Amino acid sequence: MSQDVKNISFLAGTARGDITPREPVSMGGYGQRAGKLSAGVHDPLYVKVLVVQKEERRLIFITTDLLCIPDAIYRTVVDSLVKNGLAKEEEICITASHTHSGPEMKDNLVVARLADSYNNKLVMDILAACQEASDQLVPAEIKLATGKADFLFNRRERKENGLVDNRVLAIHICDQESKKGLAVLFGVGCHAVTLGHDNLLISADFPGVAQNYIEEQLGVSNALFVNLTEGNVIPVTRGSWNSLDTRGYLGGTFKDTEQIGTALGQEVVGCLKNVQGTPLVHLRLGRRTFNVKPTGHGISKLNAYRAMRKNRQIILEVLPEFKRANLFNLSPVFTLWRDASAKVIERDMSEVEMRRLMSAVSTFIVMVSKLLISKFSRPIPVSVQTIEINDFRFMTLPGEVLVEVGKEWQERNHPNESKAFIIGLANGWMGYLPHPSNFKEPDAEYKYETIMNALEPDATRIALEQAEQMVKS
Repeated sequence: MSQDVKNISFLAGTARGDITPREPVSMGGYGQRAGKLSAGVHDPLYVKVLVVQKEERRLIFITTDLLCIPDAIYRTVVDSLVKNGLAKEEEICITASHTHSGPEMKDNLVVARLADSYNNKLVMDILAACQEASDQLVPAEIKLATGKADFLFNRRERKENGLVDNRVLAIHICDQESKKGLAVLFGVGCHAVTLGHDNLLISADFPGVAQNYIEEQLGVSNALFVNLTEGNVIPVTRGSWNSLDTRGYLGGTFKDTEQIGTALGQEVVGCLKNVQGTPLVHLRLGRRTFNVKPTGHGISKLNAYRAMRKNRQIILEVLPEFKRANLFNLSPVFTLWRDASAKVIERDMSEVEMRRLMSAVSTFIVMVSKLLISKFSRPIPVSVQTIEINDFRFMTLPGEVLVEVGKEWQERNHPNESKAFIIGLANGWMGYLPHPSNFKEPDAEYKYETIMNALEPDATRIALEQAEQMVKS
């Protein structure tokens, strides 16, 4: 190393691994695909790693072109990295882009075909990329910037100028001596759903296009995408359908993918263009785990059965064959979302009819989960992480965070709210993470994000308080 250690701001390294499924698999993100397998690969999926080290403190940032990071995979990766001495747990952040055209990753009541061999290879690929990035650290400098996206739509509000966080995050890491780009960590809050459930080709969706664009334009080895508060946000190419309505997620083309991905990539490149490199003067990390109650924690088993019966009657009006379903025969439950969605299209249901049916389907699935999956009947541990990089402040949450949660995080970081971000889909998976105010909205019981929420309504408020305490301590 030719430079004097005293003149080194920090060290950085990056690496990637190909995690594209090599055989047909169940695809994640859309219950309408139940029983179908992927038909090929349109574009590859990657794990990408950025390692940043300042003195004795290290950050290993891992991004994946996947729907989510299941708790089991997160735990295996973290335990291995800690055991091998690469990092402490609070120094590791693993995220997913939330592409709906990748393999099914969730442990839920949908029959999925994802071979154990894929999960095992995924873990090994992540660990190998982490080791490679850690082995090639070089003195580096950093650029931090924000831009604006103009392609976001709030699917929950379904109106022009609905609440979105249009900020684009852009962090550029380059070699301190040669000024050659190493990596760009960037993000925006938006569902990766330019492609609908009729697409059966594996794809990273628009985040993949954006990553490729940034790598080509800036000449960096890796562009790493993080999804921010995307829980109720979709790309404008999707239209203004109700979140429960299958017709809103039909169609979509790779032209749409290119349009949204290129727009994001151009904004990242543009906002970094006039930013000067700077030393990394502040890197601070924290993590806390706390218990919250599961959704419907006050519902007894008897009342859960009653709720199931009530919603089952609504389902039977449209799907009489569903009478075969019970707690000893869950096969019809596995395909319920698919079968009900097909009836919505077949009967060309009005929104009122559709909403009545699909909210009944959602509630039925939630009640079955509560009765059969033990983790939904007791307090659930949730981890929140804080990452401070110079004057940018991040908190991470293990699920799909709604915009309102991110707005409160900004408010709690006044007067520096423009540089306060929530990174969602990080360090595990807890489903949707609404703000307490979302449960008080009109018709909240008919809105997908609040029906399918796995945690008590106050869960994100508790997480925000924990994160605020960490950065102030």
